[in-house]
Amino acid sequence: MNRMILVLVISLMALTVPVHALVISSYNADPSPMGPGQSFTLFAYITNDTGSIAENVTVQLQLGSTSQDTSFPFSIEPTDTLTRNVGTVPPFTTIQVQWQVQVSPQALDGMYPIILYSFSDGKAGGTLTANIQITSNNPVLSVISSTPTDAFSGQETTLTLTIKNTGSSTATDILVALKEDRTVTSTGVVIDRSIIPLGASSSYIQSLSAGETATVSIPIIVNPSATSQPYFIPVSFEFFDAEKTKSTSTDYIGLKVESAPVLSMLVSDYTPLLSPGKKSRVSVDLFNQGLGPAKFVTVSVSSDSFLITQKDFFIGTIESDDFDTILLDGTVVSSVAPGDYPLHMKVSYKNEFGDPYVIERDVMVHVYSASDVATGDGADSPVPLIVGVLIVLGLVWWFRFRKPKNGNGKK
Repeated sequence: MNRMILVLVISLMALTVPVHALVISSYNADPSPMGPGQSFTLFAYITNDTGSIAENVTVQLQLGSTSQDTSFPFSIEPTDTLTRNVGTVPPFTTIQVQWQVQVSPQALDGMYPIILYSFSDGKAGGTLTANIQITSNNPVLSVISSTPTDAFSGQETTLTLTIKNTGSSTATDILVALKEDRTVTSTGVVIDRSIIPLGASSSYIQSLSAGETATVSIPIIVNPSATSQPYFIPVSFEFFDAEKTKSTSTDYIGLKVESAPVLSMLVSDYTPLLSPGKKSRVSVDLFNQGLGPAKFVTVSVSSDSFLITQKDFFIGTIESDDFDTILLDGTVVSSVAPGDYPLHMKVSYKNEFGDPYVIERDVMVHVYSASDVATGDGADSPVPLIVGVLIVLGLVWWFRFRKPKNGNGKK
């Protein structure tokens, strides 16, 4: 009785274990997920789980959930086939087969099945469904370069922006605009924009495919009241994706705005008149014609004709529309002839960002002869003016008090 039961169990085991247990153990898609228009490699792993050799093994690919489905959105190269002829698979061995699969550019987001079948000696083995994820990423627009990077208060310039689509699908009907809004304080005071577009504030790009770049130009003016500082300017994008869905995004560019100082100088006075071998004091005015302050101003003066006692000066800060004066005490070289001679001025200063500036310029002074100084014939001498004023006063007195009336002098 026990022998009969043992024989029955062995017979049932023989019926339930196939001679060739050929299974598709796993699959892999690389890359995953993938986007429309991309290709990927599909790997399938076939395992012989038995102790017998599997003969005439083939693996078949079905691009669709059933054999009646179309293959959309997948395809393979025309020279390729959906079937791989593997041959023999040794016992307890796993082999790999692969296909290069193309995704249609028109594919929509979603999960798409690919069916894998294995056969041995024409008999069905394992079946596995490979679920392939397709993700159509939205376009991503970014500013990858911007010129210029600095500007002056009150300056008109043109911003040139290079826009790149760093996403994986096409953006169409793109509007690129500067969107720096006015600021309203808590007390209701409106602070105007510092960077103002001239004319249209936006630019149009018809389309940008994935990875493509385009350049737009937007004329701007920097508000003359803009302070010296870096400005963070928002650049907005409005566009449509492949599904005709409208999207918006914002990127930023930086612009360094400077209220630049502009220093000039002139001789405002010399007392007494310069004459060979004589001492004199020359007054030189430095004035700032720029919109920003000149800081840490230093002046160095040199001359071959005027021996200056102090040549270096520290002034400090000269504000916009302001001036300062340096006094140069010295002696005119006795051997110089009358005429115009230069004082060489070297002025160093910094703007509000600490950027250094150096200007070198000659200002002219006139040296008079000793006889011109003695007789008051100097072009800048006050003697002729004083003499003229005295003559006028004398004539007024004469006509008022001394001129005879009707031929009779004043008694």
